[in-house]
Amino acid sequence: MGSRCRLGFASRLGFAIKGYLLPAFTLLLLGAAGCGSKDAAKAPTTFCTAGSVTCINNALATCVDGTSYSITPCGETKYCSKNQCVGVVCPKASTSCNANQLMQCPADGATDAVALAGKCAATEQCQAGTCVPKACKAGQTVCGWNAVVTCENGAWTATSCAGAQLCDPSTKACVDRPCTPDAIQCKSTSIAQRCMATGAKWVDVPCAGGEVCEGGICHLQVAAAASADSSSSADSSSNPADSTSDSGSFINTGGKDVALEPNDVFTLTISETANPSSDVQPTQFDIASAHYLTSTKMLQIDGTAGNLIVEIQIKPIEDFTTGTFFAGGPDAGDSGVYYSDGSSSSAGTFPSKSLDYTVDLKVFGDVGDRIKGTFNATVSDPQGGDKKYYFVNGVFDVKRS
Repeated sequence: MGSRCRLGFASRLGFAIKGYLLPAFTLLLLGAAGCGSKDAAKAPTTFCTAGSVTCINNALATCVDGTSYSITPCGETKYCSKNQCVGVVCPKASTSCNANQLMQCPADGATDAVALAGKCAATEQCQAGTCVPKACKAGQTVCGWNAVVTCENGAWTATSCAGAQLCDPSTKACVDRPCTPDAIQCKSTSIAQRCMATGAKWVDVPCAGGEVCEGGICHLQVAAAASADSSSSADSSSNPADSTSDSGSFINTGGKDVALEPNDVFTLTISETANPSSDVQPTQFDIASAHYLTSTKMLQIDGTAGNLIVEIQIKPIEDFTTGTFFAGGPDAGDSGVYYSDGSSSSAGTFPSKSLDYTVDLKVFGDVGDRIKGTFNATVSDPQGGDKKYYFVNGVFDVKRS
């Protein structure tokens, strides 16, 4: 009885091999390895060239013998690029202040921090990577980026946490981080884990059927490896499933599929009428991004097409929460949809804000995973004579950074 091919296990953990072009023969070989077979002789014996080095996630993967990788994590202060570990430009996923403007470093720390949409409110000031009210009461405390921000004598002061600590939002105190940012490990033989970019917690990623977790990744096994595991199952207690990639390890990933990272998608129809005709074509936004600001509990999803910028803000929202958010709803908070058409009146801001909106957030993955959903909105520009724009059939599928 023939077996069935399974594809794409690596994409769920974000282990796409970027910038590495594989020959067609190699892709065919790797694809064939993902198809189970009762005849072990038909399985490929190698999947990489001994001695070759590539970036997988934030680690250097060196091919040992064609059937295993030696993993060397780049760690918290470096990122993997062009098959080498490079020092970060700014602390990964960190937030900071530029005057009254909130800034955020990319999740990989490879480029300078960028301004998040909007400044702190007129009644607020930016302090240690978070917005705090200008008027404060003695003893009032909030969490900034890896810092405790306290009101003393009517002014805010920030006390940085130690190097391997973070500010716990529930206690507003510095605590040891549960894990090292970017680390991966196995919780069991069937569940992989990855640490959030902030080091706040481990996130479970269950392996699919027919896969096993080794060295922090889920992969299919070559027939020979599966046979060896079966023969040694009685001694499994001496080989614990948990294995972290914080130290170099050998990962037998023979027979796995290669998952190419999907392109970001951000598209919608922009119309001056509520029911656009079929002649109005959807706008494809060629640049898209998604960020989660832990200090303010805001999810921000952006799309840019030439001079056009659309931004979705959902606030407040807990990390990994999904659902439907709409104007006037119980979870509306400070959420909204913002729009700039690039005109001179925009002046780098968002002159148009939603009067009405519905955002259906279907997937809210960790850093490196996907943010997916749909949205519709009506936005208006008060400075432009209250001109309205209708956003119809909006779709986003963007990698979280």
